[in-house]
Amino acid sequence: MQNKNNEEDIKKAINLIIENDVEYDDLIEFFIDNDIDYKIVEDLFIFLPIIFCRIMLPQVNFPDTFIEMKDNNETRKVFKSMPIYNLIYKTVEEYIKMLSGQDIIKIAGLSAEFKVISDLLIKEGEDDENLLKEIKLTEMVINR
Repeated sequence: MQNKNNEEDIKKAINLIIENDVEYDDLIEFFIDNDIDYKIVEDLFIFLPIIFCRIMLPQVNFPDTFIEMKDNNETRKVFKSMPIYNLIYKTVEEYIKMLSGQDIIKIAGLSAEFKVISDLLIKEGEDDENLLKEIKLTEMVINR
């Protein structure tokens, strides 16, 4: 039953972002104020934009791992080894088909990866499929 509730909260979070103009830094409080389960709020804040970006730009070579900083400890983690990441990914993958391109960009655009890719494409002056395939991003650091 918990996964079903989490799926509903994931969809609710997506809709909240789409329907409101909320700064990325304010999302955690915004999600909590809108009754999203506090147990997954931080994961939605971190992973939702990342997942939207990855689904939107499948030709980019995204790293499979990230570095988690928690209590001054550094741990390398694999995105797909995390059950909540997989649940968010699966839910987004199914739900994204009902969204407009503008809605997808609104959420993907919250990710640091999207901003880096966008800046690179603007700098290079092209929206070239081959350039997207050549991009190699480094692991991100996620502070918890």
